[in-house]
Parts: sequence; C-alpha cells; structure tokens
Amino acid sequence: MLKKILIFFCGVLTVIGCSRSFKALAIIDSALAVGNVSPFRAQFLRAKIHANSLEGLQRDQAIVLCEELLDHDSTQVVDKATAANRNDVLDVMMDACRKNKDDKKWLRYAIERAQLSRDQGMETESLRMEAEVGAAMARVGRREEGMIKLEQVIGALEKGAPSVDRMAAGIGSGCEYITGGQRHGGSLTVTGGYVEAHAGEDGAGIGGGEDAYGGNVTITGGEVRAYGSPNGTTIGAGEDGGSDGSLTLGDLLMVRPAFGEGWFAPVAADQRVNTCRNHTGVWIMVCNHPEHTPENCPYHKHP
Repeated sequence: MLKKILIFFCGVLTVIGCSRSFKALAIIDSALAVGNVSPFRAQFLRAKIHANSLEGLQRDQAIVLCEELLDHDSTQVVDKATAANRNDVLDVMMDACRKNKDDKKWLRYAIERAQLSRDQGMETESLRMEAEVGAAMARVGRREEGMIKLEQVIGALEKGAPSVDRMAAGIGSGCEYITGGQRHGGSLTVTGGYVEAHAGEDGAGIGGGEDAYGGNVTITGGEVRAYGSPNGTTIGAGEDGGSDGSLTLGDLLMVRPAFGEGWFAPVAADQRVNTCRNHTGVWIMVCNHPEHTPENCPYHKHP
C-alpha cells in the first residue's frame, strides 16, 4: 500500500507542482525507513519534487540534490542501468535550472545529456537534447548559434528522423523554449507514445512563443502533458500571439487539468478544447472508463 501511495504522490503531485508536495516528501521518508526505496531513489524523488515546486528556493534545493546525485556511484556510467540513472538526474537538473533561469547550468547539463544520448545510440532522444541545447544557447545570449542548432534539428526531422509524435519535448509544435521564441506554431500530430511540452517565458506549452500564434495541433492517441506559461495558453498562442490556431482531439481522449480547482478530474467532453486553451497545464490521454462504458462516458465524444 505504501508503494502505491508513493507512486501516486511522486507521479502526480510532483508533475503539477502542487502545494501538497510536502506530503509526498513525508511518504518518501516513510518508504525509505521501511526499505521500500533505496537511498539513491529517495534522494532522486526528493529532487524531482523540489524541481516542480513553484518556489525558487525549493528549485535551488533540487539543483543541490542533483549535483550530489551526479557524483553518486549509481550515476557513473558503466552499463545501461547507470546510464539511465544519469539521464533521469540530468533531466531533473535541466528542468530545475530552466525554471530558475540558471541558463548557464541549463546549457552545461543539456550538452552532457545530448552527448550521453548519442553515446547510447538514442537517436530520438539525442535530437530532443540538441534542441534543448539550442534553446539554452539562445537564453545565454548565443541566439544565432542556438537558432542554427534548432534549425538543424528541425531539418533532421524533416529528412526522416524519428517522428515528432515520439519526441518528448514537443519539437515542431512551436514551444518557445524549444524554438527560442517568436516562432509561430506549425503543425503537430500525435498518434501515440508520450509527449511532454513546457513553455518558456510568455510562450504556449504547444503552439507559439511570445507574440506568435498557435499552429494546427491534432491529437488522436497516446498521452500528452502540456504546460503553458502564465501569459500564454497551454495549447495555442503565446502572449499577444493572436489566433490560437486549431486543436483537434480524438473521440476517445479525455482532458484533465493539471492545476487549480478540480485538478486531475476529467472535464466534460464539450469542455476539452476550452480547458486546453484556458488552463496552465493539461494532461490528455485515452479514457480508460473506470466507471463508465465507452457508450455513456461523459468525458469524451462518442464515435
């Protein structure tokens, strides 16, 4: 039971940065005390919770914890398991640095993460990380160099590199922290897999950067988690970007708000698109009908 509770808090509350995260920290301590998680895993989960906090001081703590974890034996790359551990810690580190606007560290760890992905032969992941490197370059003042790198990633995708459907950072959707800002949303189709997109300052999670309109987004399957900036939509235009573009959701998909009142409760079928526009974070996934049949479920359209 303790493991199930731990998974819930660390898999849900840490992602949405909920104020209840202190409960997750307490549960991690309890799980560690009874041996349900290793000390390394417990430290990693604490870092992940702090990284998703809305408070800068907690994100600072996440960076400190990640620096310690990167020196741990479990992240010294000698096999696939230790490489995976290092990848996970680097992801949390980059997230915390990006949110705290510690752009030099963000760039440093993005470069390491990209190289590690290449060393492991992870083509899709290495492209995602190269885009992250380009965005970080733009933020530290190396804008031209960063935009060149981003265009190289987009070019690689257009030449038949792994589909954007399987990219975890929303490349091609116009996310500001991926494109460096002022790029209007293009077209993005998600048919399966997992996509997670975080907005940069004043940008949309999926769509346009600041002063840029949204693109044409179609989601028919898989799981999408999108997080917009306070001044941009989650899926649509960035701040002062004008048109949100189009958003088409598959009939059997439900939408859950990731923040605010009623968070994580699925919305009615006719509110799905409106929720994606007006909430700062949403999760979109195939409805699993825990209490309804596909024919009478109120959370999605009926084909």
